[in-house]
Amino acid sequence: MTDLASDIDADIRSSTATTPPTPPTARPQPPGGRGGGNQLTRTTVNLTPQAVAALDRMIGDGQGPNKSELINRGIQVLEIIQHVLGPSNNRLTIKRDDGTEERIWIVRG
Repeated sequence: MTDLASDIDADIRSSTATTPPTPPTARPQPPGGRGGGNQLTRTTVNLTPQAVAALDRMIGDGQGPNKSELINRGIQVLEIIQHVLGPSNNRLTIKRDDGTEERIWIVRG
């Protein structure tokens, strides 16, 4: 009498002679650099209720920029303003076409 179970076990062992690849144990490192171009970096921000309301107003009907685009633009504009103001000046004066001036105070944290 032939032992059929032993023949099946032998077939299974011979068909799985190669070991499966080992799954990674850690996440791959993101590409170098700090974003730019088409490279995006995911981050989390905590917004005040006033900032959320302003963001919602700026999005409006959804036809314009989305939240990510607005936040990206805002950060870039703030960088320009800080560069123009310099390290010791917190006041930006805007002169309108009609000659009136408006002072904007930039609070730095």
